[in-house]
Amino acid sequence: MMRGMIQGYPKIAKLFIFIGLAAVLAGVFAYIAMLLSKVIYGVDPSSGIEVMSAQPNAIKALRLMQIFSAIGSFIIPSFLFLRMNGRDYRSYLKLNSVSKPIQVIITLALVYAVSPFVFWLKEINDLMSLPESLNQVESMMRAMEDQTNQVLEAFLGLNSLSDFLMNLIMAGFLAAVGEEIVFRGMLQKWVGDWIKNPHVAVWLTAIIFSAIHMQFYGFLPRMILGAVFGYVFYFTNNLWVPIIAHFVHNSTQLVLVYMHNNEWIQYDIDGMDKIPVTYAIASLAVGVGLFFILVKTTKEDGRTSLGESI
Repeated sequence: MMRGMIQGYPKIAKLFIFIGLAAVLAGVFAYIAMLLSKVIYGVDPSSGIEVMSAQPNAIKALRLMQIFSAIGSFIIPSFLFLRMNGRDYRSYLKLNSVSKPIQVIITLALVYAVSPFVFWLKEINDLMSLPESLNQVESMMRAMEDQTNQVLEAFLGLNSLSDFLMNLIMAGFLAAVGEEIVFRGMLQKWVGDWIKNPHVAVWLTAIIFSAIHMQFYGFLPRMILGAVFGYVFYFTNNLWVPIIAHFVHNSTQLVLVYMHNNEWIQYDIDGMDKIPVTYAIASLAVGVGLFFILVKTTKEDGRTSLGESI
């Protein structure tokens, strides 16, 4: 019944409708997650992070909140909006074709190749500081970053197989699907429609993608990864490829942490040595080379539309 009901609306009105849908559904799903947390885990998320963290099963309740947040903030609003706008989600999001295995393989190799460069950027990002006049702002951002890292470490510190699989669903599958649908499948094409330049669309979307995570000290590496996923989507004309790459990137880190926590491997991703500059440059060079190889495999397939109307 809702199909096409906003199809004739102005673009700016549609944008606000999408933002409104995401905000409302995020609130609804957060409320449902809070109720389930009380019933399943006996934890009240509304009590605040400090009070909540002292309760048994607090981390599992927080993970449940994160899962419902991903579904309610990204996935459901996107499909609902596209239906209201009279769009077929499979064709609009470029999910209606099977990706070429060679493109997936090259993309995964690209993501792994640039990983040292991305980790090096994280080290550089950690050294950044704001002017003295903004000390209070910097202190606030540091506190937010520390709190986020503490929650993340708590998630990753759960060592059972069931906890690992739930983390894989939360931070691997749902993050990859939800974020790629919103940022690459929708936002990048909308920006391209307004700006008429694919490179500006990719990088502006990557900046927004990184900024929306509200983690200043992870801004640069997340922006670069966002740009990689954006270019992969643009050249392959298939959203499945960046979704798979995003999932594998996140899941690899989860697997390494899980294996280290269970003492199956000695490698500790959180305690690794600093990346040498030469290693970072070599990583970037190999990544750029793989990117151009990927572009060559996509010439006969065409590219994602420069911009597709909202």
